Amino acid sequence: MPFNQFNPSIILLMPVLMLLLIAGLLFFGIRRSHGLVRLLRGAFGVGLLLFAMAIGGFALTLHNYLRIADDVAVAKLSMKQLGPQHFEITLAPTAGITRKLELYGDQWEVDARVVRWKLPAQLAGFPPLYQLERLGGRHLNIMQERMAKHSVHALNEEVFFDVWTLKHRFGMMIAVSHSGTKENIEIDRK
Repeated sequence: MPFNQFNPSIILLMPVLMLLLIAGLLFFGIRRSHGLVRLLRGAFGVGLLLFAMAIGGFALTLHNYLRIADDVAVAKLSMKQLGPQHFEITLAPTAGITRKLELYGDQWEVDARVVRWKLPAQLAGFPPLYQLERLGGRHLNIMQERMAKHSVHALNEEVFFDVWTLKHRFGMMIAVSHSGTKENIEIDRK
């Protein structure tokens, strides 16, 4: 595993295994102990188990946090200029059909719904979910934005499963956000 892909949560698993081994040995020796020694071995074993669970939970949280920090492209967008403030866009989502769309304006914007899980589901390893909503063009000049031809395209027409149903069904476990940025889209300008 290259250094840049090294996950520090793996280092935390070594003390967890050691603590579990020591706790197991303590519990195994309880049968041969009597009185106060038996009570102390049991209490110390339970303490080591709880400490191992805490370190393991921290390692799992750290692993999931580092996984979330990975940038994952959700679409590839290519542009070809057809005229002044007129572009042909090829949008290729990672999960979906490639489409060619026309946009007018100086800038473009992709709206998406993003589901980021809260702690219980995050610890279970559920990945963030994305649903591209729409792609639109816009003009830098406000007067031109009001008067010029607009272009906006729905990107969720053939969606069979809406991520917002998750929000309504499992609202306590989900943090839902809107995104109008291009941070997770690869751009290829021709």
